[in-house]
Amino acid sequence: MRSLAWLVLFASGCGLISSDATSYDLDLPDKTFSVDTAKWMVDEDRAHALLGMSCASTPAVCSAAATQACGPACSGACSSTTHTCELSLAVALYQTVDLEKDAPALQQVDATSHALLSVTVDDVTYAVTDSSLDVPTPPLTIYVAPSNVVDPADPQARAVGTIAAIPAMERASGSLQFVDGGKDALTEAMSSFKSPFNILVGATLMITANDPLPTGKADAIVQVRAHAGL
Repeated sequence: MRSLAWLVLFASGCGLISSDATSYDLDLPDKTFSVDTAKWMVDEDRAHALLGMSCASTPAVCSAAATQACGPACSGACSSTTHTCELSLAVALYQTVDLEKDAPALQQVDATSHALLSVTVDDVTYAVTDSSLDVPTPPLTIYVAPSNVVDPADPQARAVGTIAAIPAMERASGSLQFVDGGKDALTEAMSSFKSPFNILVGATLMITANDPLPTGKADAIVQVRAHAGL
């Protein structure tokens, strides 16, 4: 993170931010995320058996088979069109943001000074820096949530924006596409300087009977660019 050593300039004797200060960088350090197929712990033989299983008369068989085929981040369901089982692999990643820790100068900001600062989120960018993932990523959603929330499906997680699907084994970069209210959700989290929060990545990779089981991983970074002003 860029230095925030001059974030708080106190007027002599009054404890308020100096009227000479107008804008301060709040760019966050890069947050790294890896979509790693090894973490799904998929048993290849059992997964292939699941994907070839008929479920027209017993849809619940897919869920039971998924429990045997892989770890807790996967689930099975019966396709309404093919009446065979499908396997869903959940992407659920998070990184914690602690502005006070990353910028020690913020420890000097009192409640009155906090109230004078208005945070503006300028951009959220992403970059897939390396990928051996042999299937396209699903569309990814970036969320913001309290620091005790690590699951994108949690009701307290608020969607910020989306990243379009990325082709297999390719690098990519760009800006997040904000959803309605997404920038406001991130702004609100960043406005509470002394309260850590989480940035989460969530998605679901669907595997059907004709799809290969994914292997490899994709490494990505997400960077938030913002500033605070009076």
